[in-house]
Amino acid sequence: MSKKAAVILSGCGYKEGSEIHETVLSYLAMAEGGIEYYSYAPHAYLAASAPIARDKIAPLSELQEKDYDILWLPGGMGVAKNLSTYAKDGPKCTVDKDVHRIIEAFRKGKKPIVAICFAPVIVAKVLEGQGIQMTVGSKREDFHLLQDLGMKPVPCKADEICVDQNIYTAPGYMEPPSIAQIYASLRKVISRL
Repeated sequence: MSKKAAVILSGCGYKEGSEIHETVLSYLAMAEGGIEYYSYAPHAYLAASAPIARDKIAPLSELQEKDYDILWLPGGMGVAKNLSTYAKDGPKCTVDKDVHRIIEAFRKGKKPIVAICFAPVIVAKVLEGQGIQMTVGSKREDFHLLQDLGMKPVPCKADEICVDQNIYTAPGYMEPPSIAQIYASLRKVISRL
């Protein structure tokens, strides 16, 4: 029986929503790995997210942890603007109530949570202070994004991943752009899952 992943989108495009390359490459890596994926977005960003998911998308309020084996969060500025208030409030931000509920449920259920690019930061906010090893790339100036929330930053290049306590993180475009390396990192996630 194949595994099922719930993917949370936040709009379309790296400046305002979900990073398109990271999202599409995630779909491809999951499909190649035999993982069925289903996309969700907050109601306010459902229409904006629909093009990436080819209109196969549902409101985030309907997502239930019991129906899935894996939670998957691509990056993009939508994570900081639409799934949380991080863009405005930094580490004192709030996370969308459904995103918060879902991350907590997957954590409690000991199910894998995959977060790419900037998405580890909102996972860190929900799980604040738990000392989990995570990555947002190899730039030391970005380590505070995780340290401010009580996590342990691990430097990773674009084709590397960090895995700790069922939390899988990959740098995505937090590293210098390399679509091939990003895909390589996502395939590593799939092979570990």
